[in-house]
Amino acid sequence: MKMHKLTSTITPSVLTLALWAPLTGGCADLPGDAGESADTEIAQTAEVSEAALRIEQAERLLDRGQDIQQAQALLTEALAISDIIPEERAAALLALSRAHEALGETEKAIGVIEDEIARNAGNHDWAGRDFAKRLRQLLTGSKTAPGPKVPLAAPVAPFAKVLLDYFPPSPDGAVHAKFYLAGGTSAVSNELGTFNLHGALRAKREQECPLCDLDVSVGVSVSRSDWLLIPRSQAQFAEGMTVFYFDLGDGRIPERYEAHLPMKVADIVSELEAGKSFVVAKERPGSPPALLLAAPRSVMLPVVEDHLSQLDELPTEPRYFEVSPRLRPEEIRAVIRGQWLGDLRSCYDQLLTDHPQAGGKIEADLKVDGDGRVTFSKIRTDDEVLQQPRFMTCLDETVVDLEFPTSGGETTITYPLRLTPN
Repeated sequence: MKMHKLTSTITPSVLTLALWAPLTGGCADLPGDAGESADTEIAQTAEVSEAALRIEQAERLLDRGQDIQQAQALLTEALAISDIIPEERAAALLALSRAHEALGETEKAIGVIEDEIARNAGNHDWAGRDFAKRLRQLLTGSKTAPGPKVPLAAPVAPFAKVLLDYFPPSPDGAVHAKFYLAGGTSAVSNELGTFNLHGALRAKREQECPLCDLDVSVGVSVSRSDWLLIPRSQAQFAEGMTVFYFDLGDGRIPERYEAHLPMKVADIVSELEAGKSFVVAKERPGSPPALLLAAPRSVMLPVVEDHLSQLDELPTEPRYFEVSPRLRPEEIRAVIRGQWLGDLRSCYDQLLTDHPQAGGKIEADLKVDGDGRVTFSKIRTDDEVLQQPRFMTCLDETVVDLEFPTSGGETTITYPLRLTPN
């Protein structure tokens, strides 16, 4: 069993999640929002560093246009701090360039930016967009590149081309389509191009006549919500394509609406409880088809849609896909936020009563079985002040009661947090 950080490989049955979160004086901000990628390592801190304080003071002076030399000195001091973090360094250098410019030291203002760009020439992880904008502004007077902006073409999934057959063009060549989507997310569909009829029609026209005018007229109306879309819009379902995202949690569609689905709800549930993920469609005379994407848990549905987007035919029989049942980072974060945060805060508040300056890093090592139960837990810390028996016992007693989603396999989690008193 390999232990690894969030940026490392995730095996189907084992997940080691390493995230950072501050806990400050009885209040914790746990890592990540719902939109965070599983391939992103998160670093947060509730402490205000000396470098950050100096940078903030300097930026305020620059914004007011006062005491520019004092701002310059503060930024120089901040950059000299040995443990300054990359984000602080970047902010300090950008502000220092502003200070040089304000003092009429244009070459120095440019040099600060050029030196940092050169310093990171081989660093593909460096986010240098602000430095590029700054250099462009210093040298050209504009933050943006000249010339027309050519938008990137939206992706066109093979499945979108399949759907063209269900939306024939009108006599003037225009295509009009309506979609009713119960569940899923627009971000996933847009990224995959699952329902990109405009791109599909354009690609079709280009294939049929490469030298012809490729301007196409496609009007698409999309109504998207959770399954409550059904009672709101079912009277209009015959006018467009219906797409249903089904899981065993909040996305479970009530049986009273199963007439709109390609399968009976009981049969869908039976398949999902067996750990299967699939898509299936139902032809509807006189209307575009009804489509079902189903997976045991909602976090697995984007993978199902990814598979669907690559199909080159309508799946009128169930098409099953291998989707890893592993717990996803967003599910783990949700459990920590929703179930452990309050107990964790209470334990820390008790510690602060006797040790007001107690702070540092803890790591919770957990093993979660396929039913979502914690079968092993260990809280670790190298900070002596946090090794108080009462505090550690309090954490141990609360973490074992966490209940994770059913995944069908064991998951190993490493969850670090940084605790900081007010």
